[in-house]
Amino acid sequence: MSGEYDMRRRLIAYGGAMTESNGTILAEELLLICHDPVTGRPLADANRVQVALAGALLADLALADRIRVDERGYVYGLHPAPSGDPDLDALAQRIAMEQRHRKLTWWVHKTMSNKIRTGLLHRVAYRGLMRHEQDQVLGIFPRNRYRPADPAAHAWRRERMRAVLVAERAPDPGTVALLALAGAMRVDGKLFPELPRPQRRWLMKAVVENDGIGQVVRKVIQSVEASTIAVMGAVVVAGAAGGS
Repeated sequence: MSGEYDMRRRLIAYGGAMTESNGTILAEELLLICHDPVTGRPLADANRVQVALAGALLADLALADRIRVDERGYVYGLHPAPSGDPDLDALAQRIAMEQRHRKLTWWVHKTMSNKIRTGLLHRVAYRGLMRHEQDQVLGIFPRNRYRPADPAAHAWRRERMRAVLVAERAPDPGTVALLALAGAMRVDGKLFPELPRPQRRWLMKAVVENDGIGQVVRKVIQSVEASTIAVMGAVVVAGAAGGS
């Protein structure tokens, strides 16, 4: 239990999940790994990216003990005081000011937006983590591309995730949360194409259920993963219905 307490104490001191990547939050890490380094395009459609980013922001708050998710999935604000990160602070304040206790799925749905996605993309580009390039389709329609500013760092991020996935590296909360969100987006096949699908899906499930990150942390990540999958399914169905 002392190891889990120490891990959570360090998370609280940071203000978000530790990703070992220059203080980036989970949502930034998710954008970095889920854009193709060659084409600069996202590995999933915009709706899936938006939902996963919302899940990543909530996971950061939960892992830092700024919010609590109970056994029924309801979210409670704990520490709305600013941490210095504008996106996390805004969401923590919004949760604290909500008059009714809402479920995590509700918060994922309410948090997801194109504004959040584009804001985070501009943020990683401003920080020099990604290169924003714009061209035109048919000479008319603008098209945005985001490529890693440092291809070696991008390769390292994916390798770190793969190493945790196949148990070559000890799991940490940030990396496990990223794996869970990548699985919810169904981009794990593009991230780890060398792993056969049945083996890959089994490993994805096993790493999230591993108590090596601590039981409390594991439950937080599983709650966010389940809520993200639920909202993502609803959004995909709604999109299909709207297009029919």
